[in-house]
Amino acid sequence: MLIDTHTHCFPDALAPKAINVLSGGSKQLAHTDGTLSGLISSMNEYGVDKSFVLNIATNPRQQENVNKFAAAINNYKGRIISFGSINPDCPDKKAAAKEIKELGLYGVKLHPDFMGHNFDDDAFSEVLSACAEYDLTVIIHAGLDFVSLDHVHATPEMIASVCDRFPSLRLVCAHLGANFMYEKSAELLSKKNIWIDTAYSSHVSDIEGAKKVFSAFDGDRIMFATDSPWETPADTMAFIDKLELSSEQKEKLFYKNAENLIKLSENK
Repeated sequence: MLIDTHTHCFPDALAPKAINVLSGGSKQLAHTDGTLSGLISSMNEYGVDKSFVLNIATNPRQQENVNKFAAAINNYKGRIISFGSINPDCPDKKAAAKEIKELGLYGVKLHPDFMGHNFDDDAFSEVLSACAEYDLTVIIHAGLDFVSLDHVHATPEMIASVCDRFPSLRLVCAHLGANFMYEKSAELLSKKNIWIDTAYSSHVSDIEGAKKVFSAFDGDRIMFATDSPWETPADTMAFIDKLELSSEQKEKLFYKNAENLIKLSENK
């Protein structure tokens, strides 16, 4: 069993533009065409049983359509676990969280860099308060992002502060807790109520730093993830092989931890 807890796809009509923009004009970076069928084809090729699809509303105008798409693909052929999104600039964050819950989505994806707010800003606090109230899992882009090289919008320090304010929040910090900030991730986040994933990890050159993250975090809170279409499962497996994990650790990483998170997310 293999569950990929961090993938992206787009409506067929929007996928070419989305891939082009997110690839910086170069389609060489993406290994699928960005559509749901492209994701399913990749899953079949690499033996992935289920995928979390993380949808992002980069502005309030997109939010309704983004969440409609998320709902439309949710549980597709029993293989898609879909997340909606709440933009921090939307006028009624509580209503948005309520709608996402009623749509049957598993949680919310937030990307502070694309959304233009630091993760510890008041605008995000309102989103997180609403998500905690409606028991929605929150997955965030954490650490460095290439769209904002001069300013990290979700540092380990910010994330730790948010966790202290929202201790009941079920939070997943992508990219080993904080992309390219692994020492701080291990130091500041491992004792918090946080899960992490391995998205976009084949680019990690600091293997010792990654090992520290795996050592610091409870083995029950780390999940396999690719960031498809930007990485393949084979890319991620090559990274994982460098970590010298036990068979039990790999079993938890590949699907057991994700299954546990899904059960928590389904809890009404």
